[in-house]
Amino acid sequence: MQATPAARAGIASALLNASREVAGLLGITVIGAILRTRRADALRAGADPVHAFVDGYHLGLLVTILLLAVGVAVSYVTLRPRAAAPTATRESAAVGELTIVDELAGELMVADEVAP
Repeated sequence: MQATPAARAGIASALLNASREVAGLLGITVIGAILRTRRADALRAGADPVHAFVDGYHLGLLVTILLLAVGVAVSYVTLRPRAAAPTATRESAAVGELTIVDELAGELMVADEVAP
């Protein structure tokens, strides 16, 4: 969010929140489908309902762990910190911003002196 221009911060925030909601919903749906399918298979194989549920739950948790490990690996590779901008560039940008602020303040002072 820090790299997003201020004019686009609302859009970026909305996209981030929407993607979190969709990913959470998709994760629950996929893991629930795995649990239910595995449970149904175990019931057809003759397991009692409790053991069938635990069997499905086990597979659901294993898939969750696998997806989490893949997510950590992808995050590690793609979200590395970028090299910081050289200090001189940051300082010159700050000086430029201060110059603009000083000019605006000077214009406001002149406008106040002219007004009755």
